[in-house]
Amino acid sequence: MCAINSNSSEQYLIACDLPGQEIARGEGWVERPSAYGDPLAKYPDVMKPREVADVLRVEASTLVRWLGDNHIPGFQIGPKQEWRIWREELREYLHSHRNTPQQFEQFKQVD
Repeated sequence: MCAINSNSSEQYLIACDLPGQEIARGEGWVERPSAYGDPLAKYPDVMKPREVADVLRVEASTLVRWLGDNHIPGFQIGPKQEWRIWREELREYLHSHRNTPQQFEQFKQVD
């Protein structure tokens, strides 16, 4: 979720919830859904490589290589040693490898 607040000088403070953190809520705050949504919400708790590859928009063979090289967290099960990925571990991994600031607090002047 994201929150937007305006003050008398027409500035907007935008803050988004991050895993393990909450928005500072107070008078005048309005919650709005994130523009990006949750791309992992529709998937099961334990995902197959094809599902993760679809989310990341890469080939399944690329994802399996990343799993084997320990670039993506996962585990192998069964006699065929098939890869599986915990959805929440993937979410944490993707969040920790972002190239944007961890805290979203920016001011924007509105004309």
